[in-house]
Formats: sequence, structure tokens, C-alpha cells
Amino acid sequence: MAGKLITKPKSIGFTLIELLVALVVLGTVLIPFLGFVSYRLHKERENDDLIKALELGRAKIEQTLLLSDPEYSETPVLDRFLVKTEIFTPELEYNDKYELREIRVSVIRIKDQVVLVRLCALK
Repeated sequence: MAGKLITKPKSIGFTLIELLVALVVLGTVLIPFLGFVSYRLHKERENDDLIKALELGRAKIEQTLLLSDPEYSETPVLDRFLVKTEIFTPELEYNDKYELREIRVSVIRIKDQVVLVRLCALK
């Protein structure tokens, strides 16, 4: 037994340095990816708002065109949008005969007061 060397048993786990290097590499890869995912979710929400605003505006202008005597109105919808209807009577020579009216429908996002859609029609 005098000729045998005493050796340490091989460790099965990782060292602290290996774990720290792995975390740094993982963080370097994940942080830009999470930023991209957050940006895409934000843009998707904006696009959904725009599509919904366009649908609301078209529906409101069609509804207003069907009324015999449309009026100014502001209607909150879904706690996110304000649908505003304005009626203008242009001063034209032939307007007495035809009773021409301009209808403007604006859809405004309530949280930041941005006009998402503005539609106009003549009646």
C-alpha cells in the first residue's frame, strides 16, 4: 500500500464560477429577447385598438346617417374609447334646398386622448 497515491473523489456538481458564467450568458441572451416580446405585445395592443376604433367609427357613422335629425354626441365605449359625433351645416347657396350636413365621427383613446380614427360623411 505504500506505492498508492491518495486522490480526491471526482465531484459530480458544478462549481460556483461555472454557475455564474452560465447565468451571465443566459441573462445576456434573455434580456434582449424579453425586451422584444414586450415591444411586440405593446404594438399588438395598439393595432387592436386601431382596428376596434375603425370598427366603432364605421358603425357610428352608419348609425348617424340613418337618423333623420342627427345630433352632437360623445359616447364612451369599453372604458377605452370615446366616440364623438359632430354635425356641421355648411353655408352654401344651394344648402337651403338640400339641407346638406357634414357628419364627423372621431374615435379617441381615453387614456392618452389620441384621436385614432376620424371619419367624415355628407348627408
